[in-house]
Amino acid sequence: RAWEDITPKRGKLFVVGDPKQSIYRFRRADVGQMTRLRQRMGGDTVHLVQNFRSQRPILAWVNHVFERWMKQGHEQTEYVSVIHRWEASTKHAAKPRVWSLGGPQDDTTVGPVRLKEAEGIANLLRGIVNSEWQVLDAEATNSSDEERYRPAKYSDVCVLMPTRTALRLLELAFDDADIPYR
Repeated sequence: RAWEDITPKRGKLFVVGDPKQSIYRFRRADVGQMTRLRQRMGGDTVHLVQNFRSQRPILAWVNHVFERWMKQGHEQTEYVSVIHRWEASTKHAAKPRVWSLGGPQDDTTVGPVRLKEAEGIANLLRGIVNSEWQVLDAEATNSSDEERYRPAKYSDVCVLMPTRTALRLLELAFDDADIPYR
């Protein structure tokens, strides 16, 4: 039978889901399905909003950007702000914060843009390590239950890419800048 034809007894079903994952439409994700399930089940919705990975400056930026973009509607879910666990409380000049990279491009083809992007990322990473940007020292923080920081290492950085199309250019830029990667 179809799931819409089943009515669970109250309190007998607990569902975990993230309607924000409906961005994966190419995998047939559908925010409408989550909405219909919620309506069908009734009951309460509990939002899990505590973030243990990112600090206040990053989550403030995320909340600011996505509150404007995510408006509840037919193909979109409401945006629920995320709450930080860590404050980024360090007096160091290179304390954790959000940085923007790049800007307007004169190039009209993707090749030169990707090359500039790769070089910009490599320069940023070199700057992060050379300027001793501060990162949360998870081990020291967990043992003291107080925020502890240390200078960033290349292994602290993860470059996220929507596809691997520009990966080779990034690898070449890292090689040219003598930046280790895997």
